[in-house]
Amino acid sequence: MINDYPTPSIENILDFCTFVKQERVTDLQDWDNLPKRLVSGRKVDKIPTSSSDVTSEDRLGDINYTASFLYILVYDGTNNVWRRVSIGAF
Repeated sequence: MINDYPTPSIENILDFCTFVKQERVTDLQDWDNLPKRLVSGRKVDKIPTSSSDVTSEDRLGDINYTASFLYILVYDGTNNVWRRVSIGAF
């Protein structure tokens, strides 16, 4: 029955609205950071000289390789940085 539920107080309603507002701020931050969590996989001609060799033309997920290494541009939680892994025969 609809009468089984108590009528909420104004404090309950305000607390609920505050909670929803906080959750929406978190949701929006997650949405804004979405591109940093995705990998584009764009092959580029650049072979980075260090992990911090990032320019304005570089995009998250850029990749390249040499005979010895595979390079990918990733977000480390603070900045975009190049990472590399060694390529070996198998």
